[in-house]
Amino acid sequence: MLAKTKPFGKVGKLLYYNEQKVREKKAECIYAGNFLKDAADLTPEDKNRRFNDLQSLNQRATQTAVHVVLQFAPEENLDNEKLVDIAASYMQRIGYGDQPYLVYRHFDAAAPHVHIAAISIRPDGSHIYYPLLMPGKISEPARRAVEDEFSLVKAAGHKRKLQQLTGPAEKIQYGKLPTKEVITQTLDYILHNYRYRSIAELNAILRQFNLIAKTGRPGSRLYGFGGLLYQILDEKGQGRGAPIKASALESKPTLSWLETRFREFQQPDPLAIQRTRVALDSILLANPQDYAAFHDALRRNQLAAASGLDARGAITGLLLVDFASRSVINTTQLGPDYHLPAIRQKLSFDPLQPSLITESNQQSIRQKQHKGLRI
Repeated sequence: MLAKTKPFGKVGKLLYYNEQKVREKKAECIYAGNFLKDAADLTPEDKNRRFNDLQSLNQRATQTAVHVVLQFAPEENLDNEKLVDIAASYMQRIGYGDQPYLVYRHFDAAAPHVHIAAISIRPDGSHIYYPLLMPGKISEPARRAVEDEFSLVKAAGHKRKLQQLTGPAEKIQYGKLPTKEVITQTLDYILHNYRYRSIAELNAILRQFNLIAKTGRPGSRLYGFGGLLYQILDEKGQGRGAPIKASALESKPTLSWLETRFREFQQPDPLAIQRTRVALDSILLANPQDYAAFHDALRRNQLAAASGLDARGAITGLLLVDFASRSVINTTQLGPDYHLPAIRQKLSFDPLQPSLITESNQQSIRQKQHKGLRI
């Protein structure tokens, strides 16, 4: 288990961050500790009021909240009940067991992880001193004790290995951490834990974490020399910051190295194909009415959709990233009834439509709308 704690100046900002994830259906509030109602019965206003009542008791404190992230290895397969027990044990051990706190399970990464928002002002107005939570004092002993109590994968002695197992706690956010560091951590996880057979399949995974591998278009200098760049993406899929050469990263995940991985995974995983087919059948049977509903159903089944692309960027099919088996399944592998045209017909909308709208198309649409034309 990995545990991170961070102080917050105002609890409202921390609450807004997690509630926004809930509204985007990327998280759910699974527990409310020391509240008068259960988590399911609390509105965002109820949560904010409870925190603010305590925050108002101490006008001098500058750090009135703490943000905790607990991250676990994917194979631990923890349900909400177990996550709540782990969170409660950890919070008790770091001195927040009697404080109001909210546990949010986030779904924006393959590995199970929770975010905990807690208030640092006690009912008597006293303040919980954050430096006590520094790794060498309370938080590390608490983490080790929780690992032993629940028989979790241990971080001590092999933190990087555990990071390779768990991956990043959330999608990359440009500028939040040093670019090379966050790209290295994300690649360490994906390249060693997922099955992928091409750059297109690898990018289907990387895009779920706001990252992309670039080989350049045929005829370009980069493509001709077999080069490879990695770049961070924003939420709209646009590149942010300067791309980094694969050879400049510590693990040297170059194109020639990736090609050896492609060959390893040429044989499909029959269990992954079966799981994906069953999940997709249930989604299609439910008849989602639009693109958003379809992709929300995929997420609830631990799947994500991406475009299969050729070297020139033309769409060749529909790829499904299966977070449970950590595989990429081309729907053509599921049978003739699952080719992209057939799925489009069954859904009555294009499951890849947003990714097909280019910036130039969007600009053209905006211009037509401005002129009052029908589109």
